[in-house]
Amino acid sequence: MEEKNIQVTVKVELQDYLKFAKLSGAKCLYIFYGFFICLIIENIIEKDISSLILILILFVGYEIYYRISLKKSFESNKLNQKEEVFKFTERGIEIIKIDGSSNLNIKWDELYGIKHSKDILYLMTGSSSGYVIPKKLLDAEQIADLEGLIKDKLDFKLLKKVKRFKYLCIGVSIQILAIVLLAVLKIISSYF
Repeated sequence: MEEKNIQVTVKVELQDYLKFAKLSGAKCLYIFYGFFICLIIENIIEKDISSLILILILFVGYEIYYRISLKKSFESNKLNQKEEVFKFTERGIEIIKIDGSSNLNIKWDELYGIKHSKDILYLMTGSSSGYVIPKKLLDAEQIADLEGLIKDKLDFKLLKKVKRFKYLCIGVSIQILAIVLLAVLKIISSYF
């Protein structure tokens, strides 16, 4: 049987980096979003416009700050902006900088995991670090071959689909729990 090699040339753009950053911090970020959504809904129900405006300003301010800091981080890292060739084989992944500055060979069992969304493949080398491969650079056959190779070479637990909704629900649940605890404390304190 012929060994299948899949090769893709990647130059990470800011939008790809932003998606990766959100993914690598997805749990905390979406829990945070869920918490803010509950605060907004709570203030809408209570018709507390001044608190609602403050919460929205904080939320938008945080988003702007987060994006600006990620942009600065991306622009400061010239090494990760270099064009790279990723070669996927039965043995692992070879990453070659086009300018010849470095080569890296990663065996399949050395990966922390692989996460994917509808438009990006993330090769995770740690819990919040890795490589970004936009799926738009691959044709349908390459995507199918690559997904097949990954499924053959990695434990199912290491191949993860991004589940933003799950973490959003966790944030909402935390806020609801906080509201219930406050209500219980009010009830208990009214007896004393």
